[in-house]
Amino acid sequence: NGSVLSLLTGGGGNNNYWHWLFDVLPRLNLCDQTISLNKIDYFLLPDDIIKFQSETLDCLKIPKHKRLSSKKFRHIKAKELIITDHPVVITGNHTEDTHNIPAWIIKWTRSVFLNQNTAINKEKKNKIYIDRGDEKNKSQSQRYISNEDEVKKYLSEKNFIFVKLHEISFKEQIDLFYNAECIVGIHGAGFANTVFCKNGTKIIELQSTHAGPMYESLAKKNNLNYTSIVGEAEQDSSNQQGYIYIPINSLKKILEN
Repeated sequence: NGSVLSLLTGGGGNNNYWHWLFDVLPRLNLCDQTISLNKIDYFLLPDDIIKFQSETLDCLKIPKHKRLSSKKFRHIKAKELIITDHPVVITGNHTEDTHNIPAWIIKWTRSVFLNQNTAINKEKKNKIYIDRGDEKNKSQSQRYISNEDEVKKYLSEKNFIFVKLHEISFKEQIDLFYNAECIVGIHGAGFANTVFCKNGTKIIELQSTHAGPMYESLAKKNNLNYTSIVGEAEQDSSNQQGYIYIPINSLKKILEN
């Protein structure tokens, strides 16, 4: 009984952090330019039970009683249903558009999350390794570094801290990346947090030959110092998944020059 803004999107938007941050949430901005979000009675979401989903909505002050999960409410009827264009896929070429996040989304994301969730600390310069290890979710459909122990040993000697992003809150992730000096990790949704980095932050993405350029594009639009290391695949693969080997000398060359 009222107005419903649909934030539904396809594919990864249901549970992937990158797509949630850049495909789903920017629809709030698109709507707010025409209809004040305060006038919306309900928000139809892909879901709202994943930790980062509920935490981002809390930051945006979307009341819990207005959140409708499409997993729970498979069909709805409303007085008014409001939908937006897709914020990212604007040319019809899904792959190309996804690799090229519009600048307005980066600007909006920083504006709504940074000020309230960061502590400016000029002495705090984190050097971060994004650790994707999760013993509860071992799967061959994921991405791994075959010599990760060697990579971690070297980074530890360089005073890097290892962070499992799924174990810390959304606000902690924002603060961590905002105060980062250098970020290293394998291609994955955690790099979406580089949207919160300061100008000039060094980003080193470890990737396979099949990884897309979305994080490079994001880094360049956000004025970050981006470099990638393309690892050697441990087995034949036509996608981004599987094991890759990262030559330590390649990492040393970037970090020590």
